[in-house]
Order: sequence, then C-alpha cells, then structure tokens
Amino acid sequence: MAPIYGFSNGSIGIDTNPDGLAVVETDRDGNLVKHQYLESQKLLFAQHNKRKNDVEALALQVVNQAILAEKGVVIEDLKFNDKKSLKNKKFNRMRHNFIYSQLLRAIERRAIKDGVEIKKINPAFTSIAGILKYQEMYSLNRHTAAALIIARRGMGICEKIRVRLMPLENKKLNLAGRGFETALTEKAYSYFKYLYRVVEVKMPGLTAPCLNST
Repeated sequence: MAPIYGFSNGSIGIDTNPDGLAVVETDRDGNLVKHQYLESQKLLFAQHNKRKNDVEALALQVVNQAILAEKGVVIEDLKFNDKKSLKNKKFNRMRHNFIYSQLLRAIERRAIKDGVEIKKINPAFTSIAGILKYQEMYSLNRHTAAALIIARRGMGICEKIRVRLMPLENKKLNLAGRGFETALTEKAYSYFKYLYRVVEVKMPGLTAPCLNST
C-alpha cells in the first residue's frame, strides 16, 4: 500500500534512546514546529512483556502524531553502510543495544500499517550537529536537537554548520558552535565535514554565542 502521509508538509524526526524517544516536528521548509521527549523508564528495567508493551505504546504515539500532522517519519538507520562512514559512540551503542532496534522496528511497523511514509537516515553525528547548531537556538536538549537534525536530513536538507576550531592534544580538534562545544579526532572531523556543510570560522576574538547559523 502506498503511503498516505508523506513529506510535502514537513516531517517528524525521531532520536532514539534507551529510555525513550525525542520527537521533533518540522514544517515544509524544515523549520521547527514543536518538540517533546517521550520517556519510559520501564524500557530499562521492566520485564520483557511490559517493556514490549511500552515500546508499542511509544511507537503508536509517534505514528499518531504523524497522522494528525499529515507528515512522514524519519528514523535512524541501524544498518547504514557507507564505505566512508566512521562509527561514532552512539551508533556503536545502537548497534549493540536491542532496545534501540525494538523501538525502531516498532515505529517502522506501525508507520507502514497506518500509511505513514518512513525514511531511514545515516545516524552519524546527529547529536553533535544538533548541539552545535540548534541546542541553544531553540533551547533544546541534546536529544531533541539531534531529532531536529534527523527530521531535516530526512527532507534532504544538508546542514550548514559554523564552527570555531582549536587544536587539542592527541590529534583532536575542539569544535565550538552556537553556545556549545565538543571534541573530535581529526579522522572523525573529516567524516563530519563529509556529512555536513561545515564553515570554519577563524575570526579572532569571536565567541561561540555570536556565531550566526543559517
């Protein structure tokens, strides 16, 4: 059956975590509409049957939101294979944690059943891109910031991210963005630049909160 709800009106982006889902809705231009975190501690501690019920309940909430908004859903692809890819910490956790796969499979099954189009995207560095560009701009946490990156990537938007670089020891680089900073190895930063349109700001004395982002 062909999907009823696609991406012409925007998207619903999902960042998956062991205790729940960060859910972000965008408009047709990729702008943030609303965000929320659907938390369930039972995913971590409950017995199998109760955990399964919570997984299905979270998937239903996500798909119902997509139906009400008449938008498709974007999730992370655990099977993403790219010769240039560099597996980051979260991706490795996702690959080895069955809660992630349970949540993603449940969302995909429910979406297909209810006519919601679903896209899977490369999950690498979505959290880092989110905190550098959107966390302070929209007062998001790192998970909802990542979900916004995921939603926009599913719509085919390649993020332009301005960073101020500072070399560190052990072949690492400090990346300062809009109010936040993080460190990557030179190899990881090379792949980060492959995924995003990175603009390296080199103006002396420029503080991170002053960086403009478009």
